[in-house]
Amino acid sequence: EDALPQGLSFLTLGGHAGSMVIYHTCDNVWFLGDAVVSEQLLENHPVTYIYDTDRYFQALERVQHLEGTFFIPSHSPCTENIVPLVEKNRNMVEHHLNFILDYCQTPHTQEEVIKLFFGHYHLSMGLTQHVTVGSTLRSFLSYLSDTKQLAIIYKDNYMYFHTILQNP
Repeated sequence: EDALPQGLSFLTLGGHAGSMVIYHTCDNVWFLGDAVVSEQLLENHPVTYIYDTDRYFQALERVQHLEGTFFIPSHSPCTENIVPLVEKNRNMVEHHLNFILDYCQTPHTQEEVIKLFFGHYHLSMGLTQHVTVGSTLRSFLSYLSDTKQLAIIYKDNYMYFHTILQNP
């Protein structure tokens, strides 16, 4: 922070990337980078890159409670109220997690989950798409496993994910 011009500070957030910073100016403007993405980006690219799902949820929570005059995300217009966009980002990720849980009512490999998302969202398979979407989906699978919503089953040298049914 010592290297920044006077009146500029930053916060470190995780989730989208391993480590990401957002900047705050002395006139109470927040530059949010990719901490949240625009509604249009969510519509056009429904599976955005998320490195760590748990830390992403924590980052959204933190951004939602920031006080500021203006908020400027990288891929979205400036806004005075960031809460609706944070909620849209959170809802999209929760939708994806529930989609995985529904699909994994029967056991599936991570490659089957990736294939499902590509088909469901009509994504074109290419190296860049496969790496970014695949990485995000692996983050989702890890999160669901860590939070005891998915079980991991090993069979015939394949790893399967199976939804853990919650007691009513």
